[in-house]
Amino acid sequence: MIRIICTECKNAYLQNKDGKLVCPSCEASYNEECENLLLAIQYYKEENLTECDNCLMKYIVKNGAEPLAVIYKALCDARAFDEDTTSLQDTYKKILDALSDASDEDFPKFIAIANDEAEKIEKSLSESHVRLFADADAETIKKEVTNILSIQTEAKQFRQKLNELVADFNNRSTRKISAKFSDCFYVEMEIAAEVGEIKYQKICDNIASHTVFTGILTNDIKNLEIYYRCVVMFFQKSHDKYEFLLAQAEKFTTLAELLQQGQYNTIKGIGAISDKLKSVSYEFLQDSYKEHFDEQIDMQTETVVVTEPEIIEECETTEEAEEVATESVEGTTEETTKESTEENTEVIETDDDAEEIAAESNEIPETVTAEDFAETIEADITATDILNEDVIEIEVEEVYTEKKELEEISSTSEVEVVAETTINTAEVTQESAEPDTQENSAFEEETEANETPDNDIIEIEATPQYQVVECNIPEVNDVEETVVEEVVVEMPENTEQPKKAKKKKNLKPLILIILVVILAGVFAGFKYGPDLVNQNKYNKAVTLSQEGKYSDAIAAFNELGDYSDSKDKALECQYNYALELEKDGKFAEAKLIFENLENYGDSSTRVQACAYSEAKEALENKNFKTASKLFMDLGDYGDSKEMVKECSYQNALALIETKEYKSAIDILSAIRKYSDSAEKIFEAKYMYVTDNFDKDNKTTVKYINELTSENYRNSAELRKELLGSEEVLSDSIKAVVNYSSSDIETALTKLDNTKVIYFHAVVGDKNLYGQSLTLKYTTAFGYSQKKTVVLSESDNVAVMSYPSTQHKNYTVTFELLDSTGKKLTEQTISF
Repeated sequence: MIRIICTECKNAYLQNKDGKLVCPSCEASYNEECENLLLAIQYYKEENLTECDNCLMKYIVKNGAEPLAVIYKALCDARAFDEDTTSLQDTYKKILDALSDASDEDFPKFIAIANDEAEKIEKSLSESHVRLFADADAETIKKEVTNILSIQTEAKQFRQKLNELVADFNNRSTRKISAKFSDCFYVEMEIAAEVGEIKYQKICDNIASHTVFTGILTNDIKNLEIYYRCVVMFFQKSHDKYEFLLAQAEKFTTLAELLQQGQYNTIKGIGAISDKLKSVSYEFLQDSYKEHFDEQIDMQTETVVVTEPEIIEECETTEEAEEVATESVEGTTEETTKESTEENTEVIETDDDAEEIAAESNEIPETVTAEDFAETIEADITATDILNEDVIEIEVEEVYTEKKELEEISSTSEVEVVAETTINTAEVTQESAEPDTQENSAFEEETEANETPDNDIIEIEATPQYQVVECNIPEVNDVEETVVEEVVVEMPENTEQPKKAKKKKNLKPLILIILVVILAGVFAGFKYGPDLVNQNKYNKAVTLSQEGKYSDAIAAFNELGDYSDSKDKALECQYNYALELEKDGKFAEAKLIFENLENYGDSSTRVQACAYSEAKEALENKNFKTASKLFMDLGDYGDSKEMVKECSYQNALALIETKEYKSAIDILSAIRKYSDSAEKIFEAKYMYVTDNFDKDNKTTVKYINELTSENYRNSAELRKELLGSEEVLSDSIKAVVNYSSSDIETALTKLDNTKVIYFHAVVGDKNLYGQSLTLKYTTAFGYSQKKTVVLSESDNVAVMSYPSTQHKNYTVTFELLDSTGKKLTEQTISF
C-alpha cells in the first residue's frame, strides 16, 4: 500500500485503524472509501499526473462525481497543457460547477484550493508562452502576447465567478468568508529576464562569430526590443517594470560597442533603443510612487479566511438582575434538582417533606400563596431576560393532579409542585404568568364535589391554582440547562367525603386491541420495511440510469449491495457510462472504466478500441510521443504497428516545419522505407543547407555533398556557389586539378587544352582503404576513361591524367567512385 500523507497537518502518514484512515499527529480521520481520492491529491502535489488521473477515475466511478474529486480532475487535466494551449475555459467551468455543488461545510476549503491551484497552472502556462519568445520573431511575439492576454482575461472572469459564489455563501450562511483571490498577473520578472538573456546572448554570439547577415542581425535586435517592451505588460507592479527596463537598457549600450568592434557599421539606432527603454522605465517609476501612496495595506495572507458566528456569553448587567436570578434558583435542593432534570417529571411531596425543604432554605417560606408564586415567576423571567438580552415567550401549561384512591386525596393537605423552566434555543415572547383566583376557587369546589367513599378508580377534573411557566431562551451554543423551582402551596384541609364521584370506564379491551394492532404493524415493519426501503432506492437508481445520470446511479446501486440484481445493474451502468464517455471523445476515462469491468460484455475489446482512438486523437493533436507509445502498447491491434511509423513520420514533418532539420533527418532515417521518408530526408537536408549556407558549417558541407551526389534539385549549383573549385563530396577527400603529377595543393578550374591535365584525389577516410576505387573522366562529347586504384594509409593519393588536345571551349569532369559505384568526389574543368 502506498503511504498517504495527511492532507490536514501534512506531518504524518495515515494509519489504518478500525476501518478508517487516521493521522497519528493531528488525529484527522477519513473513510477507507477516500483512499483513492487522498492518493490522487498526493500524486497531484508530486506532479505525477498519470497516477493522479487513474486514482481520480477509480474514485469517481465508485463514489460518483463528488465536488473535490471533480475539482482535482479538472486541475489534473489542465496540468497536461502544451505550448499550443491558449485557453483554460473548460477547466474553469468544471471547477465552478463543482463548487456550486459543494456543501457549506466544505465550500471555504474547496474554493481556496480552486483559486490557489488554478493560479499555479495559469502561471506555468503563461511561462511556457513567454519561453517561446526566445526564438520568436516580431509576428510570433505578437501572437504569444495575445495568447497570454487571453489567458489572463479568462482568469479574471473566473475570479469574478468565485467572488459571486463567496457573496452567495455569505448571504445564506452564518459563517462569513473573506476571500483574497489572485490578481491574475502571471509572468514573473525573473522568467522574463531569463528569456531576454537567451535572446541577447544569441545576438552577442552572432556578432562575435560573424555568421549572420546584417539584415538578420538588425531584425534580431529589433525583436529583442519588442520582447522587452511587451513582456512588462504582464508585470503587476510599476516599480518592477522600472527596474527591469532600466537593467535591459544597459544591454543595448553594450550591443552598440560590440557591433562597432565587429564592424557592423550599417546597423544603426542601438543607442536610441537604450534611451527609449530608459524613458519608458522612468514613466513607470512615476506611476510606482503613485501606487505606493494610494496602496491600501491588506494584512490577509491566506486565500480564504472564515469568520465563525460571534458567541454571545451570558453577562450580568445589573446587581438587581443578579440578586433576582439568585433568588429564582435558590430554595431547590441539589437532590430535587438532579431528579427533576433527569426524569423530567412532576414531584409531589407530603406536608412533612415540604416543611423540611422550606426549613433548609432561607429564601422560600414554608407557605407560599398564589400571589407570591406569581411574583417569583415574574422575577425569574425578568432576571433571565436581562441576562440573555432576548425577548421571552412564556408557554403556560395547566397542571392537573390525579389520585387513584380517596385516602390519598383526603390525607394530603399540602402539595409541593415543581415548576420546571427549560431554557431552549427558540425565540420566545412574554405572556402573563398571573394566577386566576376564580380558577383557584373552582378547583376547591370541584375537589369537594368529586370526593367519594367508594374504592373505584376516579378521575378528578382540576383547575390549576397557579400556572407553571416554561421559558424558552435562545442560547448560542445550544446548551440545554434545566432550573427546577420548588414551590409549596397550602391547600385547605377537607375531611368531608366527596358527595359525588365519576366512574371511569374500563378501557382494557380497547387498549388490548390497540396493542395487538401496533405489534402487528411493528412485526410487519421489521419483516417487510427494509425490502420496501430497498425497493424504493432500487427504483430511484433505475430512474437515474435511464436518465443517463450514470455516476449517481452507480453509487446508488453500490449502496444497495446484494439487493436484487443491484450488482449487475451497477456493472451495466458503468459499461453504459464508459460508452457515453467514449462517444464524447473522453477515451482515457472510458478505457479506465472498461479495464475495471474486465470480462463484462465486450469490455476487453472496448479497452483496445478506446486506446486506439486515444492514440489517434493524440496524433491529431501532435502529441507524437504519447501517440507512438499508445500504438506500440496495442501491439497487433488493427494497423497499430503501421501507425507507430506514421507517428514518427508526422513528428519529422512537424520538426521540419519548425526548422529542426537534423532531428527530423534522424527520425526519417529510421523509417526510410515508410511512405516518402527518403524523399523527405533530401528535402530536410536541402532546407538545412539553404538556411545555413556557410562553408564553415560542417553539417552544411556534408549535406550539400550528399545532395550533389544524388543530383537533388540544384544542389550542384549551390555547392559550386558555396565551395567554389573545391568540388569535394566527402569531408575526408580532397580533389584538385592542375598541370603537375605530384602537386596536391594547387587547384585550377580553367586550363590550357594544349597541356596534360592531372586529377589528384587525396583520401583521408580509412574506411575506403583496401577497396577498389575508380577514377573516371568524361568529356563534353561523351567520351570517358576509367582507372582502378587501391589506396592505403601510407599511399592515399590517386592520380589520373588527361592528354592535351586541339579542341577548345568544352568541359571535362573527373570523378572518384567507391566499390559500389557511389560518387565520392567530382571536379569539373573547362578549356
